[in-house]
Amino acid sequence: MLTASMASSMTQQEVQSRKTMQPADITRHMNTIKLQIEATEFLNGVVPAAANGGAGPGGAKKPLPTLFNRASVREELAAQLVALDPNVSDGFRIAQKLVQDFRLNNSRVLSLIARRIASHRDWRRLDLLFSCMQSMGMTSGRGRDDVVLSAIAVVSKDSSESKLMDKLVGMLQSSDSKVSALIDGGKLKNAYLVAVKAQRVDLVRTIAMVAKEKNQPAISRVCEQFLSQKKP
Repeated sequence: MLTASMASSMTQQEVQSRKTMQPADITRHMNTIKLQIEATEFLNGVVPAAANGGAGPGGAKKPLPTLFNRASVREELAAQLVALDPNVSDGFRIAQKLVQDFRLNNSRVLSLIARRIASHRDWRRLDLLFSCMQSMGMTSGRGRDDVVLSAIAVVSKDSSESKLMDKLVGMLQSSDSKVSALIDGGKLKNAYLVAVKAQRVDLVRTIAMVAKEKNQPAISRVCEQFLSQKKP
């Protein structure tokens, strides 16, 4: 049975809570709930198991990332929406809502998506991802290259995926990005050709150093020849 003092205390707490919950806070909270429902329903439609959490070690279910958590968890949810969508575009649309509403790091989200899709060696969906990025005006700049490089970082570890690697490198725009990707993929000759075409002495010098480390004398020799011609 409530005492008068307890009832009074509860009333005061309720009044205080109402005072601290501003209209803007209520609107923001309701919007979070709506977006969480939209994301969960979408995941449930794409992959039924995803909405309840995937299986973890020992068959235990992993909790689904929610919007009522820190930014990194929200970014994880945004990435899942796209990575699990066979057609990419619908998940991408919802993910961009989350990015905008919660001011998430879009480059980090897109890079996470690219890595997830690349891990399945799914060129079709990678291409769809880049098409979605193009539709939002992300057609150039370091940010776009960073997303492509995220996919390359996964693919370059598999020597059997040389063709996919070449397609991804072809999408890079800066010489720095291309040379970095080709070095990671062990394609020093191609990296050298890109650097020479761009007349980038610094990049050729980097390739020469890597060639020595990897004991590739032929590449090291042509790099040194190029560098000797550029000496004042």
